Amino acid sequence: MRLLLSLLYAAANAALAAGNNLVFHEDFEPASTQSPPPGWAMWGAAQHKVPANYTRDTTNPHSGRACFRIHHPSKTGGYVVLAPDRALRPKSGMIYTASFWARTDQAGKAMFSWTAYQTINPFVDAGSPGSLILDAGSEWKEFTFSVREGLDLFADQSRFLLLTFKAATESNEERTLWIDDVRVVEQPDPTPARLLNEATLPHDTLQHRLRPGATLDFTVDASQSTSSSPTVRGRARYRAMFICETSAPRKQPASCSRAAISTPNRCWSASKTPCRISPSCWRPRTPRVSSRRTPWCS
Repeated sequence: MRLLLSLLYAAANAALAAGNNLVFHEDFEPASTQSPPPGWAMWGAAQHKVPANYTRDTTNPHSGRACFRIHHPSKTGGYVVLAPDRALRPKSGMIYTASFWARTDQAGKAMFSWTAYQTINPFVDAGSPGSLILDAGSEWKEFTFSVREGLDLFADQSRFLLLTFKAATESNEERTLWIDDVRVVEQPDPTPARLLNEATLPHDTLQHRLRPGATLDFTVDASQSTSSSPTVRGRARYRAMFICETSAPRKQPASCSRAAISTPNRCWSASKTPCRISPSCWRPRTPRVSSRRTPWCS
């Protein structure tokens, strides 16, 4: 009976491939002791990459002689993906439909998703085309999930697609997921449509002249102000602790006793307490702001 089912399933795959382009098929039939099976890769943090959790299993496959067992122990975060060297390469104007059979050892939610990368050497993430919650049980059940190029992903950005399976959606859950007869079909979109791709949308470059880094050197030029305040230069780390502006002199609060009062500049400390500063009141402020001339206002 199992042989008959395998032959019927192979015939169905052949008929499917005749009408569309079968770009991926995995039935886990080739005998192997490798864990995970050849063509698949453990993903996630290194401490969760335990080969024993990702094995070829010959007990109760959907068809043929074997299936893929994916185990998620409680308080872990490992999962499995299609090996990057087998990544699917999407094309413009196509629909990609993934289908597979799945079952679990207990009720609960597993997950299938598409993991997308702009490049895989090195890995540069792209937006995920989407995911599907698997409400599987102890009996084999078929799942399908389609994505459309131009709507769910852009082929020139999500250039590498990895099939991704998670046995649990929560780290504190323990569950085993079995999958079998995984396939992906590519077909032309009969009603093609495209969203605007922000990454390739023509636009004028913002002339901020900023460069990536841990610090930001800045200058506040008050030379055009009616105040006698100096030009302020400094270096900000993460976020500024002070917001300064020019204003008329006001009475100095007690919390600013260490600040001189000879100029009409105000400065608010992190607690929003107003203070006045002068050229004689420059001291280094750490750790949030450090500079050669940063006002000390507290």
